[in-house]
Amino acid sequence: MIKLIALDMDGTLLNSQKEIPQAHIQAIHQAVEHGVKLVLCTGRPLVGVKPYYEQLGLSGDNEYVIINNGCSTHQTKDWKLVDWKELSAEDMLYLDRIAKQTPAQLTLFDEERYLVVNEKPSDLVTYDASLVFTTPTEISLGEAISGKNIIFQAMFLAQPNELDI
Repeated sequence: MIKLIALDMDGTLLNSQKEIPQAHIQAIHQAVEHGVKLVLCTGRPLVGVKPYYEQLGLSGDNEYVIINNGCSTHQTKDWKLVDWKELSAEDMLYLDRIAKQTPAQLTLFDEERYLVVNEKPSDLVTYDASLVFTTPTEISLGEAISGKNIIFQAMFLAQPNELDI
């Protein structure tokens, strides 16, 4: 008997238009009605998951999502962070050194924000942030490594022709 379905979002739950097909919603509800737990697992940050979870209409006290490419787990009842792995200050300093050697922008993700380190967000970063229902926020490297926020993951963004040198 299947007890849990860990379901990726982009390219699995979501179609190419970033929508949940009605057939998927019905299948998920059918599984849940038979006692199967659904855990959304995605590289997306929390802001990019909540609207879809709400669209699925799921509820319960013991439900979770695994997000930020596996770096954080949230309970869906109140979106409380229950487990995580974070980037260290040393990790972010290293990533910043790499970013300075490329045209790519270094982006970071905390619990609620899509962050851009030391630069005004490019059009590409702004577009990418819009895919997860947010806008990028500029942050200094000093603030990023201060320990005030849990930084879960990093991503470099640039056009392919800028990186394929």
